[in-house]
Amino acid sequence: MAADDARSPREIVRPLLRVRQVRQFTDVPPTDEELGAIADVARWSGSSENSQPWRFIVLRDRAVLLRIQEAGMPQTRSLATAPAAIAIALPDSDDATSNAYDEGRVAERMLIAGASLGLGAGIAWAMPRVRPLIAELLGLPPGWFVRTIVVLGHPTEEARAPKSAPGTARLPKGVRGLRRPVGREGAGNLGQRGADSTRARSASGSLRGPGAACTAARTSLSFAVARPITVSAAP
Repeated sequence: MAADDARSPREIVRPLLRVRQVRQFTDVPPTDEELGAIADVARWSGSSENSQPWRFIVLRDRAVLLRIQEAGMPQTRSLATAPAAIAIALPDSDDATSNAYDEGRVAERMLIAGASLGLGAGIAWAMPRVRPLIAELLGLPPGWFVRTIVVLGHPTEEARAPKSAPGTARLPKGVRGLRRPVGREGAGNLGQRGADSTRARSASGSLRGPGAACTAARTSLSFAVARPITVSAAP
């Protein structure tokens, strides 16, 4: 952090905290310069062993976007109004797990780049059943497929509106008890019916109480939640 920057660390990273999925767009398309800048961010993203397994295809043909949207519903619903998108093409290979990890990295970086330019961006997911059609529409060579399409445009007012009540965004489904960070002072009161206080002993990283705490090892910061969090793969 620069010595003359009076902002707190949280204020500095706040633009990243505000990056969100956008699925509704106006009919005003991104400019060539904006799409080129986002594509450059994608090209310069890191990849395992610098393999750069991807190819990026800029899509602006509304007929093509709508064909993909209709075939891939509901995961492709954001293409209904998107004026542009960037498809991430990948090869079928023995490095499928590594490529999928790198695909996620580059997709998130494009979302951040779009938000930095004042655009909205979101991810349209192509299920296996629709990938042959996409390959045909985009003229992919044999052995290549598209799974992730980053949609881009100017968000509508409805898309800009908050989707969650204050203090409830970015919580696991069903978890309502997040109140405040708890640190060396000991406990965070969950404040929900039937929820007991959860104590996080930061020095040892041990947890107390029936609730769960996500605790960084050997640090003083943890977050109390009302119930254990189960992490599962996306459908």
